[in-house]
Amino acid sequence: MFAYYTAMKHSHLMFVVITLCLLNFRFFWKQCAPNKPLHKIFRIVPHVNDTLLLITGAMMAYTVKFIPFVNANWLGLKLVLLVIYIGFGFMAIKSPARSSKAFLGYGLSMLSVGFMVYLALAKPF
Repeated sequence: MFAYYTAMKHSHLMFVVITLCLLNFRFFWKQCAPNKPLHKIFRIVPHVNDTLLLITGAMMAYTVKFIPFVNANWLGLKLVLLVIYIGFGFMAIKSPARSSKAFLGYGLSMLSVGFMVYLALAKPF
């Protein structure tokens, strides 16, 4: 199973980049053209991509035997931050265009992504 770990890791990182690109695209599209709805594909692809992101993350954790809050506290915190990211991303996308609530949600979702990246790289605890 370890032979596939590198492929899983690269796939996971690719899905992370796609997720961030899609969130940024959807957010800035709404800010620039609030009256023009997004094409249906941009409402479906993020869910498929996020599912693949979670699957590859779970596969990597299973492969190296990381258990959140047991032997990988950083991974547990990363999962909590993921839920926070989803909530703030939802707030950013669903709030009225150009509102302070939308920009606050966007900023906090990007901040939570920054903390997740830090935890993934440093694995501090």
